[in-house]
Amino acid sequence: MDEVTLFRIEEKFLKSLYDTKGVTYSKNKVMTTINLTPEILLEKDYILEYCDIATYQEGISYLEAIFRNKSNFYIYLSKRNTDSIHYDIKIYFEPKDLSELKFFVKNLLKLK
Repeated sequence: MDEVTLFRIEEKFLKSLYDTKGVTYSKNKVMTTINLTPEILLEKDYILEYCDIATYQEGISYLEAIFRNKSNFYIYLSKRNTDSIHYDIKIYFEPKDLSELKFFVKNLLKLK
C-alpha cells in the first residue's frame, strides 16, 4: 500500500474555519497513542465533517476523518495507509478554550 502524507487537508481545513467563524484555531498534536477510531467517534455522536475513505469487500477503511463535538473541538484523524493500526491525531480549538482542552484530551483517553 502506498503511503501518503499525514493531515493532507489541514491548511484548507484551518482556512475554512477562519473563513466561516472568523477565528484562527489553535492546534494540539496528540503525542500519545490513543485507540481512537472514526467508528468510536461516530458511536459517541461526534459529527463527521470530512472523510477520505477506501471501500473494500470487508467494509470501509478511513485514511482521514475530521469530527466535531458539541463544544466545537475538532478532531483530525490521519494515517499513512489503510494498513496502519493507529491514527495520528490533532485537535483544533479556539484559543479561549485552552483550559478546556486538557479535560477534553483526558476524556478522549477514556473513550472505548
